[in-house]
Amino acid sequence: MENKGLTINELCKIVKMSYPTALKLVNQPGFPSFRIGKKWVIPYAQLMDWLAKQAGGEKA
Repeated sequence: MENKGLTINELCKIVKMSYPTALKLVNQPGFPSFRIGKKWVIPYAQLMDWLAKQAGGEKA
């Protein structure tokens, strides 16, 4: 799953958040996401790094 690009729906399932909350998150500066056309893509490995930083534990 390291190289997988997640959709917003997959992000919601992994992080256990609502779709509107996830949509706000992908629009925040510094959050690892980008658009391809109308579709949001969240790189899985970058998401895990971002989550670790948010939790206060830098990934080694």
